[in-house]
Amino acid sequence: NNTIKLGYIFIGAAVGCCKVLHWSYNSQLVQELTTETSINGQIGSNADFNHFQSLSTFCMENDLLLFLSDGLYFNILPAYLGHEPAEHGICAFSWSEPESQSRIQAINSQFLLTFLSRMISTFGPNPTPQLIANALIEHCLDNTKAIREFIRFHPHERLPNDMRTYPGKMDFCSCIVLRVGEKCPAYQSAPFSHKSLERLTTINSSTIDILQSQSQSQS
Repeated sequence: NNTIKLGYIFIGAAVGCCKVLHWSYNSQLVQELTTETSINGQIGSNADFNHFQSLSTFCMENDLLLFLSDGLYFNILPAYLGHEPAEHGICAFSWSEPESQSRIQAINSQFLLTFLSRMISTFGPNPTPQLIANALIEHCLDNTKAIREFIRFHPHERLPNDMRTYPGKMDFCSCIVLRVGEKCPAYQSAPFSHKSLERLTTINSSTIDILQSQSQSQS
């Protein structure tokens, strides 16, 4: 009667600015599989594989794999959510100060993983790829709303340099979410609920509190 659950191995590759992440059904946490991202690198007729990465990780059934373009995951980073560096314990006037980049990169990485883990957990212990993909795309739409409205109503004016009032990154926003398993059920496309968007706003605030607490404990 003892059933042994066999695992899976994900093997993939990445080039350029994309991120690949793995959500564990057992731990309910997200880890990043890509080790670095670069604006250089692409596939196609003018292929550039200088920043090519091979990826692999052990997976179990019902785990999730997330593939995010930079136009999506940038909208989860603190700077593009309109946060100030001081809110994350960084002594800097802006997110672009060279001497603070190592600390900023660490904050960005931890914030992204914490945000995604908490977001996925709001959909219960066994979330569907459809719900997660919809939620992430809707988050980006909401985060860039102020920018898009400014461009619409002020087409000949330059966007003010104010990330607090105009957060977000305008870019191609692509997201693929896959569930690991031999026989995955067919999911019907479900419209995104604005209640989920409200939950993402709450996650944004609570993620800051978590990271601030971690920063204080480490110091």
